[in-house]
Amino acid sequence: MPQLAFPYSPQDLTPAWLTDALRSSKIIHNSSVTSIDIERVGAGTGWAGECVRVTLDYDNREDGAPAIMIAKFSTADPIGRAAMSDLYQQEVDFYTEYSNGIGIATPRAYFGAADQNSGYHALLLEDLSDMRHGDDMTGGSSDDALLAVLQLAQMHARWW
Repeated sequence: MPQLAFPYSPQDLTPAWLTDALRSSKIIHNSSVTSIDIERVGAGTGWAGECVRVTLDYDNREDGAPAIMIAKFSTADPIGRAAMSDLYQQEVDFYTEYSNGIGIATPRAYFGAADQNSGYHALLLEDLSDMRHGDDMTGGSSDDALLAVLQLAQMHARWW
């Protein structure tokens, strides 16, 4: 399969591109994405990048094909992108190379790539919006902290 064109922003997501991305990741084999709906997550655009929720329709949805996913993109600001370039690469590497073997639950990665020339990155991840999320403004409870420490211990134990 030819190399995919790089999606620099949510505006670059099309049904055809998502079909190719999901096929290249072996998420789908025969299905095609026929339409998409894109909605901003939270503020949508932050200092580190853009985050959107993508709802997908298929001509014939296969088992395992996501109905909804999260798409993350680098910031369009060249100064911010340069400052965050290594972190973007690490995030892509984590989800595409390491997350399956760390011993804790993480969102499934459907696609991830980083363009080293431009500093842009793109990730398509499992939507976990149905789960309870922490609040980074108010902090977590002691139960949340305990759960986080137990998960870190479980992850750390994978390499002992």
